[in-house]
Amino acid sequence: MLLDVVNMTGNPRKSGLSRSVQQSSSDTAHDGGAAVSELRSSGDEGGVIPVLSPVADTPVVSARLAALVDDAVPERTRIAYAADWRRWEAWCARHGVRSLPARPQDVAEYLAEYGAGIEEGRTRPHAASTLERWVVGIDAMHRRHRLPTLGRDDLVKKTLSGVRRRQARDSSMPRVRRARPLELHELRLMLQAIQTTKYPAGVAALRDTALLLCGFAAGRRRSEIAAATIGDLAWHAHDGFHWRIPVSKTDQDGAGLTTVLWRGRHVATCPPCALTWWLQLRAVLASAAGAPPGRDETLLTAATRSRLVGRRQRIAALWFLHHHRRALTADKPERHVCRTPPSWRAALGAPPIDVAVPDLPLALGAGDPLFVTVHRGGRVGDAISGEVVTDILIRARTAAKLPTAGYSAHSLRAGFVTAADRGGATVMEIQQQTGHRTHESVAVYRRRYSPADGNAVTKLGL
Repeated sequence: MLLDVVNMTGNPRKSGLSRSVQQSSSDTAHDGGAAVSELRSSGDEGGVIPVLSPVADTPVVSARLAALVDDAVPERTRIAYAADWRRWEAWCARHGVRSLPARPQDVAEYLAEYGAGIEEGRTRPHAASTLERWVVGIDAMHRRHRLPTLGRDDLVKKTLSGVRRRQARDSSMPRVRRARPLELHELRLMLQAIQTTKYPAGVAALRDTALLLCGFAAGRRRSEIAAATIGDLAWHAHDGFHWRIPVSKTDQDGAGLTTVLWRGRHVATCPPCALTWWLQLRAVLASAAGAPPGRDETLLTAATRSRLVGRRQRIAALWFLHHHRRALTADKPERHVCRTPPSWRAALGAPPIDVAVPDLPLALGAGDPLFVTVHRGGRVGDAISGEVVTDILIRARTAAKLPTAGYSAHSLRAGFVTAADRGGATVMEIQQQTGHRTHESVAVYRRRYSPADGNAVTKLGL
């Protein structure tokens, strides 16, 4: 039995696995060999988590092992489990029942109180999906201590089923919110609306264009877009770009998935072209950040160096945007710049069939983030967050005078699946790009957004 304190806050340095909590044998007998002890929190966000007391010969677990055990569960999941467990503990304390090990009838009463009743400060009961997550959190703590779980108990399952059915008949209960898919014609309007070569807005426009096209064409989640690095990309002569996703929501072990940023028929909606322009701008700005040859700026103050770097990057960005504007207004603007690797020079000879982007003369490191923040003055910063992906999409829809309600970063992924399904792609072909594990996960998009596609009703001849 795992008898050491389990820290569920995601902070390996505060992991309780490296500590042991002793309790009297009388308490152990009272709880039937599964005694509960209180671990006092000292500023830890995880709060107080009850744990089983170790037997006398239980060895102390090392910090190294504690960190590995913590890493087995995603940080956000650990935080959610800890929050759900604190709520369950508080309920047990108010009702005078034991939280660990829990009894099925106590868990069922817990679910009934919040699923059928209205908690103080709320206007409706908690959703059934929320209650299900609470049960998962309770089960997680029981599994930690190798105790029987409650989620499969018949009484608990019937309680959850009753809550779901009652709430399904209640029109006041909110339905599950799903991100609306981004339509291809909407994407074209959004790209036209944000297109500009003026400084400093042109810097953000190039980033947003590349982000929206790559996120849509690859069907990626917002976390994967935000976590993308230069080292994840490889230019390919036939395919455009290969984008490797090292870790994802459903691939925490890092098996990896390689998606293809396929060359588009039109330059305006070609993901490799948009990505090439953005990478070349990043390379120009990175080069301008360094001191000119023969000039030593090490003795300058940080403020002076920052001012000089900002001036050089502003001049470099103005030159690049002017070059970009000339390319767009040339006699043959339909030329794909993605036919050659970014920043490839004729002096280097013919480009290879494929080449990793960090190996190109871009002055960018493999660990540098692909999509970075852009300040109002045009200067680039650190990696973006997942929330920024949503902000970019909403701003683009606003600029195109399109509705924004129901849209988020996940609209890129949902839009890809919907557009590919309407275009005749098979479920397996969609899965190859998105990484969905099951056919059912892909079929959900068809039922929700394209119910007429593949439906027998279209063949009735009415």
